[in-house]
Amino acid sequence: MSGSGGGVKIVLTKKRVFTWKNWKSYIPKSTNFPLTTKSFSFDFYNWHPLGALYQRFGEAVVTNRGLALRAKVSSIVGQGGRNWPRQRNRAVLNIIRNTPDTFLPTVSECDKVAWTLTADGSFSVKSAWEACRHRSPIQPWHPLVWFSQGVPRWSFIEWLAILGRLSTRDRLVSWGVTASSQCVLCLNGMESHNHLFFECDFSAATWGQIMIRNGICMAVVPLSQELEWAGQNRAGKGFRNYIYKLSLAASVYFLWGERNSRIFQGSSKGIPEVVHAIFDAIRARLSSWTTVKFTAQNRGLCDDWLLDSRIFGINTCR
Repeated sequence: MSGSGGGVKIVLTKKRVFTWKNWKSYIPKSTNFPLTTKSFSFDFYNWHPLGALYQRFGEAVVTNRGLALRAKVSSIVGQGGRNWPRQRNRAVLNIIRNTPDTFLPTVSECDKVAWTLTADGSFSVKSAWEACRHRSPIQPWHPLVWFSQGVPRWSFIEWLAILGRLSTRDRLVSWGVTASSQCVLCLNGMESHNHLFFECDFSAATWGQIMIRNGICMAVVPLSQELEWAGQNRAGKGFRNYIYKLSLAASVYFLWGERNSRIFQGSSKGIPEVVHAIFDAIRARLSSWTTVKFTAQNRGLCDDWLLDSRIFGINTCR
């Protein structure tokens, strides 16, 4: 029941924690039910702003309100107004005080269940997730990692690297998992996130060559500083920026893969081989594109990455 449309609204707030099992009982199977106030339990149905009254107040509301246990909403609320029994019980007085004056049945409409977290009253998983999630500020490196043209597995490893959540050897030592913290790529220094990306001589040389391929002539810096620079210069859209984002994500991904291969498989590649693997993976990703805008700059990038001119579309291909 609702003053606006005669609908029984189920209110979920961020102060209440619901599991999926509980949520399923609140998901309406239809937005319109041929029900009336005579169908809804006064105590057990979630019709009131305070929630299910029996769950909120317990047996006190049943024993002191002067109604039967199986009483319906229509026992109190009708077309003519309210029919509250006289009493002094605090729980019942609290219910009376918190019942809006607009809670009157609408004869011309059927009762309906409405999911109040969406504008049209229909349930969506997104609205349920937004109601219970903890929202944090968007990080400035977000567009560098998560973009529609990215490769999910590359972005995921890059994301973990940025957050410092990869199982680097310095962390493994602190957990007592391993005794050695030596970097397996350069064999010189303790393996940490900062060292691996890109303070390590091996990773710095690898990323440096990929930067040259992107037309960037600057000293190699740790990943945190690289993200700060990229956030100001490569966070936007455009072919050049997309190639850079893919290059950074692929470099982190393949360097982490090379590290794992050396530890778990006993196999190793040199810097030229890792650079070639990164180049081939990025080139394969770019080769599937067909809607790149034709400009002199993009034409030069196409040549640098040995891409076919078909990425510009059939009409502009010469």
